[in-house]
Formats: sequence, C-alpha cells, structure tokens
Amino acid sequence: AQGVVLLENKNRALPLSKEKTKTILVAGPQADDAQMQLGTYAGIACSVSTLLGGIRKHLKEEQTEVLYAKGCLSGVSCTSTEGFDEAEKMASRADVIVVGLGIDKTVEAEFLDRTELTIPGHQEQLLDVLRSAAPEGTPIVVILFSGGPVDTRKVSQAADALMWAGYPGQAGGDVLAPMLFGDGAPTGKLTQTWYHADFAKEVSMFDMHMRPRPPSYPGRTYRFYTGNPLYKFGHGLKYEDSEVDYFDSSLRVTRSGPKQKHSSLSLRISLRNEGSRDTDESVLVFHEPPRAVPSKQRWWTAPPQRTLVAYKRVALKAGSTIDVDLAIPDDRVLAVGGHLAVDTLRIDISEMVLK
Repeated sequence: AQGVVLLENKNRALPLSKEKTKTILVAGPQADDAQMQLGTYAGIACSVSTLLGGIRKHLKEEQTEVLYAKGCLSGVSCTSTEGFDEAEKMASRADVIVVGLGIDKTVEAEFLDRTELTIPGHQEQLLDVLRSAAPEGTPIVVILFSGGPVDTRKVSQAADALMWAGYPGQAGGDVLAPMLFGDGAPTGKLTQTWYHADFAKEVSMFDMHMRPRPPSYPGRTYRFYTGNPLYKFGHGLKYEDSEVDYFDSSLRVTRSGPKQKHSSLSLRISLRNEGSRDTDESVLVFHEPPRAVPSKQRWWTAPPQRTLVAYKRVALKAGSTIDVDLAIPDDRVLAVGGHLAVDTLRIDISEMVLK
C-alpha cells in the first residue's frame, strides 16, 4: 500500500462497498497477468497473486459474483478489438467494474526504450466500451500497471478512479484488492514527473539536458520542467476518511563556523489526521530559490525551480496530531548561483515549500 498511488478519485468512488457489490467485472489485459507484475528484474516466484486472483480471494466470503473478461486478447499490445464483445456483455451485468490497463516489459525494459507515453493499442477503446455498456452509476476503477509514466488523460475521462500500482510483485493482488474495498488504503506519492504524450514528440530523447533552453526546450524532471505536467512529482491522493491536514510549522536557522557562514536548519511541521482511518503520510519539503536571476546568468547555469531537500514518512492514527521534525541539509543545498538563499527563507505550509 505504501507504493500504490491514488491518482484520481471522482465523487469518492473509492473505496468500494462490499455490501453493495453483488456482481463485479474484472477486465483488461493486465487484470490477470502474473508475469507482468514481476517486472523486469525478478527471480522465480513460488506463486503470484494477480488483480483478479486477489479480488476473488478477498470476496470469497461475500455473496459476490466475480466476472472476468480479458478484452484485449493479444495482451498489452491490444492490436485488435477481438474479445471486446464478451467484455461488453459482462459490463452490462456489473455493479462495479475494475480494469487492469498499462504496459509491461514488452514495451519498456533494459535495452527497450519507449518512444511514446501513450497506452498501447486499443486499451483505451476497451475502457470506452465498458463505460458505454455499464449501467448508469456503475463505478469504473482503473488499476494502471507500468514502470514509468504514461499519458492517462483519456483513461481519466472514462474512469471514476485511477490508481497506479507500478509492477507490484508476487503479492500484488493481495495488496490491491483490500485497498479497493477499504480494508487498506493507498498512501504512495509519485517519484516521477508525469508528462503529456506530446512531450515525447516535442523533445528529443537524445537531448539529456536537464535545464530548459530557450526558445522551445522545456527542461526535464520536477526540478527544471517549465511545462504543465500531467501529474507532479509527489502527487498522491488519499481516501476521504484519512485526510491529513498540515496546520502549523516552525523553522530554526542556526549559524556556525568562521564568520557564521555555515547554516543548519531544522523544520517542525504539525500534522493532523482528520479522518477515521489510520494512515501514513510522506512529508515532502522543497526549496524554491529566489525568482530573480542574475542578468549575466546563462541557461546552462540557471538554478532549479525547486529541489526536494527533506522528506519523512510518518504514521498517523485516526484523529491524532503529531509533530514531524526534519533536518534540512547544510547551506550548500540552499546555495543558488554561488549565493546563499538562507536569508530569504519562508514557509508556505499549504504547499509544504521551503522558500
């Protein structure tokens, strides 16, 4: 659960209700793919719990009919719509639809680089078919499997909730299924910047410069990218019954060394779990340098827009309040173009940005 990221959750579609779910359809090329879940680097697993297997196991004591339709019979390549008819018929009977989509090591692997950020083949079309066939009000949840970012804009239009699972390993289904029904909860945050599909077309994959370069190169990663990302580095939602509120902070700057040139910083942040569910929270603290850039500065020496300078994962009991202490690295981390930014520090608690 710590690595699973809730990307979208419209109208509190998740968690699902076991009591209200009489018939559930598990569909998609990734819904029952054991090999995919192991990713590129893995040994021989004794057994693998897939998304489908995990849901069947989790609901075995319930009076719930579990249907399965792969839909894309050729796997993630989904080169044809053969299999869509069966999925469509099953969707018309379902109270809930869970769809496993994404990519696998036939698309991304060592010595196999992707040239696009789109979801392969007709997978998105399958989702549209399921949406059209489902009775009105039927929640559709998409579990996205991938190692790297993909453009999910079309998926988001058809799905009520979207969860990124990466390649969750041999116990993946046993983790994902309870989360869907509220017997666990996703608490992960993205470790990557997710770009729109056009990024791969507009930016040469042979240009590895991090910094943006006028007039058209937007830069790379959360530190330098000047475009509007699909999802930011650090994005991750929570279920409504485990919302965490950042409500107070204090910063202490201690100077030491010859002429007090060295600075150490300690930050205390107060968190409150306002929900009824125990949860984890990953506190991320970013440093943003002053916006003013020296006139003689060249693009290749421009400072990053922001840098992650501290983080800590903490557990919060339902209704509890805790103080989180973080040590910010020494003043070299806060140096901008050879000048210290310590004297311009401030806290923006709503975004947890150290400026």
